[in-house]
Amino acid sequence: MSTQFFELSYSPLWILLCLLVGAGYAYFLYQKEGPWGKTINRILTGLRFLAVSFACFLLLEPYIQATSNEREPQQLLFIWDNSQSIKQAIGEEALRQKWNAVTTGIQDLEEEIKAEVQLVDLDMNVLAYDDSVPSGKPITAIHNSFKQVEKDFQNKSLSKVVLVSDGIYNNGISPDYYPYSFPVYTVGIGDSTEKRDIAINTLRYNKVSYQGNQFPLVAEVIQNGVKGETYSISLLRDGQVLKSEKVLFTSDRSAEEIRFLVDAKETGKQRYEVVVSGPENEFNTANNRQSAFVEIVEGKKKILLLSAFPHPDIKAFRKAIEGNENYALEICIAGLNQFKPDDYDVAILYQLPDGKKTFQAEIEELVKKETPILFTVGGNSEARSLNRINQSMQIARWSQMDEIFPALNSSFSFFTPEESTDMLLGDLPPATVPYSQFNMPNAAEVLFYQRVGSVSTQKPLLVILKNSATRQATLLAEGVWRWRLAEYVTTQEFVVFGDWLLKTIRFLTAKEDKRKFKVYPVKEVFSENEQIVFESELYNDVYEEIYDVPISLELSGADGFNRSYQFRTSVGNTSFTMEDYAPGVYQYTASATIDGQLHTESGEFSVSDFNLEMQQLKANFDLLKRTAEGNRGAYYNVEDFEKLLADLAEDEYPDTLKSTTSTKSLYDNIWALLIIVALISSEWFLRRYHGSY
Repeated sequence: MSTQFFELSYSPLWILLCLLVGAGYAYFLYQKEGPWGKTINRILTGLRFLAVSFACFLLLEPYIQATSNEREPQQLLFIWDNSQSIKQAIGEEALRQKWNAVTTGIQDLEEEIKAEVQLVDLDMNVLAYDDSVPSGKPITAIHNSFKQVEKDFQNKSLSKVVLVSDGIYNNGISPDYYPYSFPVYTVGIGDSTEKRDIAINTLRYNKVSYQGNQFPLVAEVIQNGVKGETYSISLLRDGQVLKSEKVLFTSDRSAEEIRFLVDAKETGKQRYEVVVSGPENEFNTANNRQSAFVEIVEGKKKILLLSAFPHPDIKAFRKAIEGNENYALEICIAGLNQFKPDDYDVAILYQLPDGKKTFQAEIEELVKKETPILFTVGGNSEARSLNRINQSMQIARWSQMDEIFPALNSSFSFFTPEESTDMLLGDLPPATVPYSQFNMPNAAEVLFYQRVGSVSTQKPLLVILKNSATRQATLLAEGVWRWRLAEYVTTQEFVVFGDWLLKTIRFLTAKEDKRKFKVYPVKEVFSENEQIVFESELYNDVYEEIYDVPISLELSGADGFNRSYQFRTSVGNTSFTMEDYAPGVYQYTASATIDGQLHTESGEFSVSDFNLEMQQLKANFDLLKRTAEGNRGAYYNVEDFEKLLADLAEDEYPDTLKSTTSTKSLYDNIWALLIIVALISSEWFLRRYHGSY
């Protein structure tokens, strides 16, 4: 059903003027009768009157507004938890039986109710109702799936969402923490009984240590049902036992911390394994082993942080930087600390320069030495002084501050952010930024944009400059300490906050790379069963990127592992993907001949054997109950799936009436032009036919 309305952009009184113009034009043209007689003269007058009046009428910008009404059926969405934990807990055959029961019931429901029913997995991929049970996803992020549902069904009539899951999540926010815009019904599948099990819950260690030092590696071991038994917890390197501890568990459920002090001897990436061994008959042995990958380096980078006053942001920066042994941080706050002159590798100017010229001489000396600088801009910063020394960004003077959220730039190329960065940014609190205009040089890239509500803008939040003279970055945010705390509330870690800050500092301290040949893995640590991806870059003498050059890649690892590859790059395809490898540390050597000269690259990467899905197999039905109760739904066990279907079938799913309004201008309509042409042509034909032009 559709309706149309005729509208004008101006007052209808202007139509009278259009008629007067048409009448006046026709009267003065045909006030004297021509050789064609009175009747033809009146016809010609009428044609000219209509043509001119209609042409003037089009200048009033008339338009037709059409409204169409369509019925949209309700949507009912079933989400199947396709992670590995369910299959591992109940077995392949039991999982297949439950899958068949669920899919058969969904098909019967679809035939019974007047609604569109869809079955998807956690990644929103549509599933077919066949015997192939989806169960291979290596992580479970239920909250992320629900957020994707909100995005995909934003303008659709979504009635209910039914989640079939074991309630185990190991990525993102707990789904019972967040209210969703749709009712959530949950179906528990899996095994919630307590099992005899011992597991390495976490490994705590610094990812970077220094040659010749000792670093701690702490293993948290949890157990259930092994009271009175003794287990051995061992630290291994290259298959050799370095240290071992015996632990006697004296209760039915407990957690123990085993601390190893490790000697950092050889430089490079080193793999250490912590292994639990002892009595048998465990329900899950996949969580008895974890690996730690530690990079042993030679020296420290010196970092200077200058500020005119104390601020919680400074403490957040300090915690992130001092957590990495690769950096030595010197904090100097006006009135509290004495500045220590030194050759610093990078300087952080917190809301400096300011209007009071705090540390002006020290800042000028840093600029003179071409020290890389990270500017943090806030309410105390002064635009004119900042623009004089800041090459990464120019900022117009501002009079007020604004609250915004961070949004990741997926096209950023200087380094690769932590995988969970984009997902976490959507749940961070706002930061305060100058309400101003910004200009950046071509050599700068944006890592974070400013997001207002749910809309990402093109205004930068964190900008990093890469040029031949020096490297600089600008963070337009005050109050980022809230991001660090919010991340901990969500994940009990500070991974993302430390990642973007430390990688920015690492990039600023890196020397300008003039190599013509670069080959490197896109990640330092890959997961087991994950494809290994290498990126490559080749340049000629004027540093223009070139392609179609043969590249040789040699891989080596423990136990005499060796493998060779040959590949070429092309425009838009500079990466090379290999099959997954067993856990361990691998060395690579790449070579290519450019303009008759041989170039080589070498390095290493590691493959981790840590499998999130295998760490916890006990179903968490309580979480599913809380999620359903907090989102206007209900919880059912998978054995009661038919009852859920019966309850869903009793509900009504009326179609939603949606109206769509479209506007079409007569000024741009071809028929309006044809009408005018037809009137003028008819008038011309009659004049010509009756003996005049």
